[in-house]
Amino acid sequence: MRPMQYLPVFFDLRDRPVTVIGGGAVAMRKIRLLLACQARIRVLAPLLCADLAQRHHDGLIDFRPGEFSPALLDDGDTPALVIAATDDEDVNAAVAAACRARRLPINVVDSPSLCDFIFPAIIDRSPLVMAVSSGGAAPVLARLVRSRIEAAVPAAFGQLAELAETLRPQVKAALPDVDSRRHFWESTLESADAELALQGDIDQARQAFLARLAAPGTPEKGEALLIAAGSGDPDDMTFRALRLLQRAELVFHDADVPAAIVDLARRDADRVALAAADEGAQVLAAVRAGRRVAWLRAGDGTRHDDMADRLAREGLRTLRAAGVAGHARAGL
Repeated sequence: MRPMQYLPVFFDLRDRPVTVIGGGAVAMRKIRLLLACQARIRVLAPLLCADLAQRHHDGLIDFRPGEFSPALLDDGDTPALVIAATDDEDVNAAVAAACRARRLPINVVDSPSLCDFIFPAIIDRSPLVMAVSSGGAAPVLARLVRSRIEAAVPAAFGQLAELAETLRPQVKAALPDVDSRRHFWESTLESADAELALQGDIDQARQAFLARLAAPGTPEKGEALLIAAGSGDPDDMTFRALRLLQRAELVFHDADVPAAIVDLARRDADRVALAAADEGAQVLAAVRAGRRVAWLRAGDGTRHDDMADRLAREGLRTLRAAGVAGHARAGL
């Protein structure tokens, strides 16, 4: 297996100095990220592009006009990072050499051989942040992978992470043991209560999280996730349906649901084909036992009778009639 070329780390730049060499569009792209991280930015360049000039006018960056000189790196606070973003290869190489002489981390845009660190493709769901990098081998591929992750991880995951952040002090006070806290977060963030946050109901999710915290020994409620298989083509599954399916620890499926759809379940999930005569009896038994179950039903949710809604209604009626304290959801 090829060894890692770069160690992926997350650098806290809040109120820390960063020096950028170059005042054009390439420098602007890096400075946008630095501003998002609340860094203190000093730009060394003969001129600024219009966007950077506006940010300098707004007081967001410090500008030192002129040609690059290694001595400029010694003027003022020692930078936490240096970025060379000029269109002159000789200048970029001189910046890299000056930084290495001073042991300053350097990034030279589009020149991996001169870099101590590189910028990955970023998926920002703050406070949840993910990064993808090819180590400079295939930046376009890294961006394509990022786009897939962005589609699979909606912005609501940031709200869920923020909710967890706000509750951390209460959880730590209530559960002083590390293992107990880990178990609480694992069970809570994989529960239907977390799904409330992902659907935008943060207040109700907070109440549900606190209720769990108040009774940490309470057995997990069973949950039924009813999902219509749609056309049978995995590419037609929505990201919400895929997210629900991959939450399940046990997957029941109608016999005529294609294997390609069933295989989208997470790798460790048990899979059980249901006979037509079963009518969900096994599903109900599993939910009664407190398991998180997905029931894949055959059918096309684009029909006028809206199979997703119908499945949800039928599932909830069936569960409630059986006295199961569970949940039913549908996704396409």
